[in-house]
Amino acid sequence: MKCCALCGKEADLVKSHIIPKLVYRRISGHEKSRFRSLDNFKKPMQDGEKRPMLCHECEELFSSYENKFALQFFDNYLNTNKIKHKPSGLVENYFLTVAWRILWDDLYRLNSRSDHFAKDIFDCFCAELGDYLLSIGNNNDNYPPKKFKTYVYKLDSLIKDKAINELAKGTLFGYSFFHTRSNSISVIVYYAGLVFVTYYNYDKRKYMIIGQKPIIFKSLARRKEIIDELKTRFCEMASQYKKVMTPELQQTIQEYYKKYDN
Repeated sequence: MKCCALCGKEADLVKSHIIPKLVYRRISGHEKSRFRSLDNFKKPMQDGEKRPMLCHECEELFSSYENKFALQFFDNYLNTNKIKHKPSGLVENYFLTVAWRILWDDLYRLNSRSDHFAKDIFDCFCAELGDYLLSIGNNNDNYPPKKFKTYVYKLDSLIKDKAINELAKGTLFGYSFFHTRSNSISVIVYYAGLVFVTYYNYDKRKYMIIGQKPIIFKSLARRKEIIDELKTRFCEMASQYKKVMTPELQQTIQEYYKKYDN
């Protein structure tokens, strides 16, 4: 028995997908969708990463949003290659359930922000987002508070590089991020050609960052930051791929998946 990461109650924890299983199910048919671990690029993954982090009740809470997200948003996008400009409140809340899982895993399993000067802000982001998700219950269609805002982009609208867009097919990842130009805190998630960026509009009176300046055309500045970050991320992945993906390893991976396909 351990404590649930969301509600804090002692319970038998279930292994929760960091990025929901419905995503893997829907993009696994792509010919290049052989999921890889960012921690170990040589490691093939038949299923998504799972962590023992939630109790049964909290896992069910998140699952209630996943199914509606598929029906209201994701399946339509996969069929039409178009995204809705104004997702429902329920879909917006789904975005937050994914952002919280990635943020919690990033902060408290990987300890990725342990030495970051803005660690207190990241911790507050995770705590406040968790409290909000606990408060709304199942299938809540109300829009989230303004302190949590998710923007959805198509990758090919941000980056016109064909090589990057080809590499991105079948790839998925998520992590917390500090935007140095705008001093913004966010969680970036990518899968199925879509980029989800959930910002935390923290209290600037409580958390003062030295050198912080007002931003002109904030949305354009943030968009530029996202583009630069994604280009860096995909270039790193391409470099790692070239280093490890020998013909021998490719053969090993093909045999691995044949075993599961059969």
